[in-house]
Amino acid sequence: MQAQFDPALFNILVAVVVFQYLLIAGFLISLPTRNGLLAAFFILVALNLIDGVLMINGFYFDHLEFALLEDSLPLAYGPILYLYTLNVIRPDRKRTWQDLFHFIPMVVSLLLTIIFYTITSFKADILLSIVQRRIPVSAGLIISAAVFLHFFVYVGISFLKIRTYHLSLHDRYASLENVNVRWLEYTLRTLGITFVISWFVTSASFLGYQRASEAGLVVVVAMLLYYINKLVLKRMKDPRLFAAIDLSTSAKRYARQALSEVDLDNIGAKLRVAEQEKVHLNPELTIDALAEHIKIPTRLLSQFLNDVLQKSFFDYVNGLRIEDAKQILTESNDPKLTVQEVMYQVGFNSKSSFNTLFKQKTGYTPSVFRKMRSGS
Repeated sequence: MQAQFDPALFNILVAVVVFQYLLIAGFLISLPTRNGLLAAFFILVALNLIDGVLMINGFYFDHLEFALLEDSLPLAYGPILYLYTLNVIRPDRKRTWQDLFHFIPMVVSLLLTIIFYTITSFKADILLSIVQRRIPVSAGLIISAAVFLHFFVYVGISFLKIRTYHLSLHDRYASLENVNVRWLEYTLRTLGITFVISWFVTSASFLGYQRASEAGLVVVVAMLLYYINKLVLKRMKDPRLFAAIDLSTSAKRYARQALSEVDLDNIGAKLRVAEQEKVHLNPELTIDALAEHIKIPTRLLSQFLNDVLQKSFFDYVNGLRIEDAKQILTESNDPKLTVQEVMYQVGFNSKSSFNTLFKQKTGYTPSVFRKMRSGS
């Protein structure tokens, strides 16, 4: 027997989700950092859920003047997340009037709704046609596809911006741990999956598969509930979430000039000395700090690493750390020495980063590598 869709239970579930999203939005607005765009996104999601419940319960047939106005707001989802992404990876970024261009599709859609629905005298007939899906199926599918594709394009561009951000940081930092960016990536992935399911819900509704549409709708609300609660737990465990960005986002490749033979020999020799001094074991090491230590301009050091060694600063430093870790894991006879202790000894402060880079360099995890070398 298939479970029946229970509007009453669904209303309660939506009420819980709406309350949480509005509560978190208020919290984000109260923070001194720039999280207003994410708060706005959460508010729009809450409004969308409220609109859906009101539509299901027939509220708009008694208040025709308010119907369909919210339908244009999803066109703001993508732009808001994109602009929020820019704020996270570039906290010094200034807002410009050009940012408003991203919201032109939403404004146009809202104006068309007002013109063709709100100010007409046939609002009841239009609304009834939409609710009963009497509009052409192809038209409904095309319109919904355009709205969802609009969102996915912005999510894709946001991921590309994050990727560029990571690549730029490789030239200046040995550690790329940034809780805000990691959470942003998780947010984009989770919301992307949620919107794929929402697209399925909308399409199933237009095609007449009501049971499938209702089941998908419950899944969407459940995913939104899961996401917001995970956000709360993450914030409780890590206060750095939504705090000021730790890493400078001014990272860039330096202007290149031809390095002389003297420069090449000088920088190479000084780097070898720094390697012997184990400067790379400093977990907070940056290219500026290393350049200052070996008394070489940062521009020249960056150029030497990229052009001569053909490595980013991140790869150079962590390559040295992995070699030190391999040596310790191979030579140590201390049975109480843990992999985590080795991780800290060589300058890593993230177990996931250490394991990932170690496996990239050796083909094995640190634990497996240690067992192989010890013969156990």
